[in-house]
Amino acid sequence: LLWRTGWHEEGGVLDTLCMELQLLADELDPKPREHEAVLLLGELAGYLSDWHAPALQVARQFAAMTSRVADQLQQDISKEEQQGNDEVACQLVAKQSRSRMLSLLCYNTGQLTAADVRHMLQLIAQIKHSDIYFKGDAAAVQDLALLRMRCHNVMARRLPDVAALLAERPDLVTDAVRCILEWVPDNLSWQQLTEYNSISPRYSHQL
Repeated sequence: LLWRTGWHEEGGVLDTLCMELQLLADELDPKPREHEAVLLLGELAGYLSDWHAPALQVARQFAAMTSRVADQLQQDISKEEQQGNDEVACQLVAKQSRSRMLSLLCYNTGQLTAADVRHMLQLIAQIKHSDIYFKGDAAAVQDLALLRMRCHNVMARRLPDVAALLAERPDLVTDAVRCILEWVPDNLSWQQLTEYNSISPRYSHQL
């Protein structure tokens, strides 16, 4: 990708790469077992969008497909928990968390909209919530830990864009919290907290 000859020519390299990525996205969408490829393809699509705007929609498609799979797993998780199959439920939680991490990694580059930030905040809230209850084996814990670190890097990298949008749309924080606590009211008022030597935006609410 460092060799960009012909990138700006109509029907050139960028158009071709975007088309190939779109075809791959359409092919992978109904195949959850092959979604591991999103780890590379989602970030690649986002990277290309800095030079070719249509690639951004492809990156968002990769994010949407993995997030959708994660949401669909919730019913199976609840069923296994109700039946007392804790080990199976734990395995499903790991798959669910991994799918959400793959989705979040698709936002590493590319322009962000309010809808993008809403999805990012919801994903990171759900990922952190899963961490509380996940008790897998050492290999599974290590595998998720590596992906989680990459997700934290994405959030840190996009921090200025996210903070700027939250300044205008603090309600997006409420939407993220509601992913975990469904009873959260709509009329929460959020304020950014500033801490000495801290660059991370934190928010408190006033009922």
